[in-house]
Amino acid sequence: MRKIGCTVFATLVLGISLVPYAKGQNVDLAKDLAEEGVTNEAKIEFLKVLHDPTKKASYDEAQYYLGYLSFKEQNYERALKHWSDLSKNYPSSPYAEKAKQQIQIAYQLLSKQQAHESENIEINGFFNDADFLIDDPLKVKIDTSYLPTGDMAIEMLDQIVTKYPQSPEAARALFREAEVLYGWGREARSQYSKPEGYGFEFCQYYTNNKGQAQLYIQKMVDVLHRLQTVDPTSPYAITVNYLIGQAYWSMAGGKTDENAKAYWQKVVDLAGEDKANSYRQIAEWRLKAH
Repeated sequence: MRKIGCTVFATLVLGISLVPYAKGQNVDLAKDLAEEGVTNEAKIEFLKVLHDPTKKASYDEAQYYLGYLSFKEQNYERALKHWSDLSKNYPSSPYAEKAKQQIQIAYQLLSKQQAHESENIEINGFFNDADFLIDDPLKVKIDTSYLPTGDMAIEMLDQIVTKYPQSPEAARALFREAEVLYGWGREARSQYSKPEGYGFEFCQYYTNNKGQAQLYIQKMVDVLHRLQTVDPTSPYAITVNYLIGQAYWSMAGGKTDENAKAYWQKVVDLAGEDKANSYRQIAEWRLKAH
């Protein structure tokens, strides 16, 4: 009796494993997975359909949805491959007609995506060049003595703003310009060589060169205005406002004059509900000490 029972059990197991999937079962499961956002598993089920000779009637549907899922992931190149195979191999399929409507859009988005990638390469090149010019010590043995490295760095950063005015990198470049202007105290032969841009060395410089410190602060203010034009909500504005306030504080001999107070108040206003913001906290302490 035990042997017969085992034989019956084995037959049942084999029977289950040998029952073919109902037509369309994989496709329906894959579509449900896709709708639930389980993208990888949905792709696997659609690929199973494409590799199952008994599912040929659903090959066109599987190709369409594989393209659709890739499109959603912004993998436009892969989406175009699936939709192109669909159009080529199943031209009379209603899914081929649906894909035809999407192919042109995918081509346009792929073109923009590739252009943006090339753009990023060029932008990173400008940033690397600017980093090199203001880095200390120099990364390689190239003598930049008697060259206006601060001016050159700002010129390169300006190229980013000019060529890509609406990009996030434009705001970042302007912030870097403000940093260069504020910290012009690196020992270099440029109009930004003195006075360290912070603390009482700034005050000492102002005492000896009246009018020059105000000129540099005005350049930072101009950069701030440009930053707010490029990106009115840029978080970099908080830091730049703080630095301008600190420059005025330094120029006043370590006192919170009306100019410093105005820019530090802007820091507090821009930070809004972000009470953990370090610049906001320091600005508030400065204002309290006023």
